[in-house]
Amino acid sequence: MILVRTGNDEMDRRINGIPHPSIIMMEGDHGTGKTIVAGQLAYGFLSEDMRGVFVTTEGLTLDFVTKMRSVKIDLYKFLNNGLTVAPVNVRGFMWNSVLAWRLLSRFSQYISTQKRCDFAVIDSLTVMASFPNQMQVLDFIRICRLLTQRGTTTILTVHPGTLPEILLTEMKSMVDVYFRLSAVSIGGRRLKSLERIKSTGGFGGSDIVSFDIDPAIGLKVVPLSVSKS
Repeated sequence: MILVRTGNDEMDRRINGIPHPSIIMMEGDHGTGKTIVAGQLAYGFLSEDMRGVFVTTEGLTLDFVTKMRSVKIDLYKFLNNGLTVAPVNVRGFMWNSVLAWRLLSRFSQYISTQKRCDFAVIDSLTVMASFPNQMQVLDFIRICRLLTQRGTTTILTVHPGTLPEILLTEMKSMVDVYFRLSAVSIGGRRLKSLERIKSTGGFGGSDIVSFDIDPAIGLKVVPLSVSKS
C-alpha cells in the first residue's frame, strides 16, 4: 500500500495523502462537499498518471466536469485520457432493486475487465444501495475488497440516515478509510469539516481538516489557528 497525493498541497500536508489500493468511504449530508472531495481525490490519482472511472448519480458528464472546473479541479483535460465519467442519473431512469443491483454488478465487472483501473469512484452509493437487500450491498463491498488485490482503490460516498444503521455499521467495518464530512460554524465562519474516523495501514496526518470551497481558488484548507479565531 502506498500514499497517493490529492493534488491539493494544503490537503496533502494535513492528511498525508490517500492509501492505495484501498476502500474509502465518505459519509456526509448534502452540501458538505462529498463530490468536491471525491473529485479532488480523483484529480490526485490522475495527476500521478493513473487511470480510473467516476460514476456520478447527480448529473451528466458535462454537468460533472463543469462543476469541478468551477472550483478549480480541472478533470476535463483527463477525459478519455485516463478518466472515464459514467453518469447514471439520466432522464427517464427509474430506480428499482433489480436495476440498482445490476448497476453495482456491472460496475465491478467493468473494473475487473479493464487492463488497468487504478481508482473507481461512486458518487453516491446511497441511491444504488437503498434498493438491493443488505446482503447484496455487503457482497458488493467484498467485491471491492477483491479489486484492491488487483490494485484498485474504490471511493464511495454515502448520505447519513438513508441506509439502515446496521448496514452502515457493517460497511464501515469493511472499508480501509472512513471519512465523515459535516458543515460546521467556527468563530462565526461557515466551514466544512473532514474527519478521519478510521484509517488502516498506519498512515499519519491530522484526523480533522477544516476547509472552505472558494470558486476563485478551489478547495481551501483553513489552518486550525484561523478556524478557531
